[in-house]
Amino acid sequence: MKRKNVLSMILACTLLTQGCFAVPVFAAPIQVSTSSESGYDEDEPADYDASAIQSRNETTGLTKDEENSLEAEAVNAAGSSSSSSSSSGNVLQKLNEKKIFEFMVKELGLNNAAATGVLANIKAESSFRTDALGDNGTSYGICQWHNGRWTALKKYCPDSWKTLDGQLRYLKMELLTGYTKTLKALQSVSNNTAGAYKAAYYWCVLFEMPDHKQQRGRTRGEMAVTQFWPTYRTYKAE
Repeated sequence: MKRKNVLSMILACTLLTQGCFAVPVFAAPIQVSTSSESGYDEDEPADYDASAIQSRNETTGLTKDEENSLEAEAVNAAGSSSSSSSSSGNVLQKLNEKKIFEFMVKELGLNNAAATGVLANIKAESSFRTDALGDNGTSYGICQWHNGRWTALKKYCPDSWKTLDGQLRYLKMELLTGYTKTLKALQSVSNNTAGAYKAAYYWCVLFEMPDHKQQRGRTRGEMAVTQFWPTYRTYKAE
């Protein structure tokens, strides 16, 4: 061994003995989780699982059969005049439902699955009523535009903001300007059952944004799959 190397080793041992060198301590690398506790980002729905579907109204918590039974009892109790009025309202709502679907397909270029996702949300928000008033009088219309958005609706179409045509025109304007993320998300879904579920979730989380939006988004996804997709999956807009 060369003399220079021997001297270097002796010097190093001396310094260590005198505490001149600190032995470095290497911390273990921090593990960063890339997923949330729920397993998906708030803007992204969990994978559609048909076995998990429970067709229950998000407001009442009842199945369709339970709702039909209670509705029949209410009609019988209210008498024939009330029944006639309810029937007329249901016909108008059904016409609005079809018109909204066709608008989504023809005017916005959505496939049938995406359009049914929109229908599920509008059903939950307003039951397709253009005059629906909610949130203690601060939300209005088919999409329950709230506060500033309601004011913007009236300014955008001052002579027709109470009509379905006016509200659909305003809806399109929103999607092409401030809510382009919503439109792109709906345009990306597949035209199948899973696409209907995702579209309803996207619309709820990105456009409607109610309280508990992820939970409501999943409920509306189920509604799209069970109530609207079977009717509109093969429907061709006129």
